[in-house]
Amino acid sequence: MKLSKKILKTFSVIAMLAASMVVVACAAEDDDDEEGAITGSNNDYAIAFTNNSTSMYRAYHATFNKHLGGLCQITIDKNSTGEGSIGYIFDLEENPNRAVKDPRTLCIVGFNLGTSGIAKPYVSHYTNVTDIQADNFGTKLTENPAKETEYLKLGTMSINLADCEVEGKYVLTVDVNGKDNADYVVKIYKGKVEKAALATSTPVKTITIPKTDIYPNLAADKKIPQKAAAVYVNVFAGKTMKASWHYADTYAEAEVVEE
Repeated sequence: MKLSKKILKTFSVIAMLAASMVVVACAAEDDDDEEGAITGSNNDYAIAFTNNSTSMYRAYHATFNKHLGGLCQITIDKNSTGEGSIGYIFDLEENPNRAVKDPRTLCIVGFNLGTSGIAKPYVSHYTNVTDIQADNFGTKLTENPAKETEYLKLGTMSINLADCEVEGKYVLTVDVNGKDNADYVVKIYKGKVEKAALATSTPVKTITIPKTDIYPNLAADKKIPQKAAAVYVNVFAGKTMKASWHYADTYAEAEVVEE
């Protein structure tokens, strides 16, 4: 939707004030969640949704912007294994003035829960995404398809969710950090890992996405730009997904104010 200059100015002020905060809520004019399945704000988001249709339900909800990743704990109800996929999107182009179908780029670290009791992680970078509801973000479209670069191919590894149990639920922790590195570094952990425990915790998988892959024209002395993040879910037809996302930390660079 179109926003007035007054509102846009207000958003700019809010963005500047929020830059010093740990978590920044995003205006997210083009969240794609037709049923409103994902709820929440700031640090915490949740879904408790039954897909009564005959096709896959896909949704994402933007969470914060001007960041370089985050420490995200994904909690899955035991009855939701085998019900779909869940994940965390980063390096997302998020602009209140963009048209919904404008091409965008994004990265995702996700977990396929298609096999009961098993999570299959995957990490990919997508370009030319015009329809987030399309299969695999539109890579299978016959006209103007999106392009996917896989850094952790789905099916390469599996995580036994029984090894991730915390207080009767399954928890997977994802740490995506581009703040202190020239590239994005993605780490996946079993169970709940807090910020203070990162240095002493061992990930089950570490993936590096070179900045030259996603920003081939970026000068060598420049860091990757800060963009938006989002939570993402797929729910199979006739299935119910109950899960939540919690941001234990987010990573942002100080804003450079030019005179």
